[in-house]
Amino acid sequence: MVRPTHPPECKAEGVEGTVLLRAVIGREGSVPNLEPLNQLVNSRLVRAAMDAVSQWRYKPALLNAVPVEVVSQIEVNFTLAPADAMQKWTRVLGAGLGAAGFV
Repeated sequence: MVRPTHPPECKAEGVEGTVLLRAVIGREGSVPNLEPLNQLVNSRLVRAAMDAVSQWRYKPALLNAVPVEVVSQIEVNFTLAPADAMQKWTRVLGAGLGAAGFV
């Protein structure tokens, strides 16, 4: 399975979010249809989630031993590790200090 990758520019900006996707899982296990359900999340995170999830492969769902399409909701969480969050916080605090720096 292809893991969603937090876009580097989003990490640098401290952007986090949860992308909720509606996925159609095809009879062969592919994801032929994928659409975002939440509109307020950063579009770069949506793109990264969709790029990864579109490559996922599932074991097909069966109904009476016949493969069928199913609809599923997929949640992809993009969170910063505590060290990443601290670096962002430090950059924001340090932005206006000029030559004074940190004590």
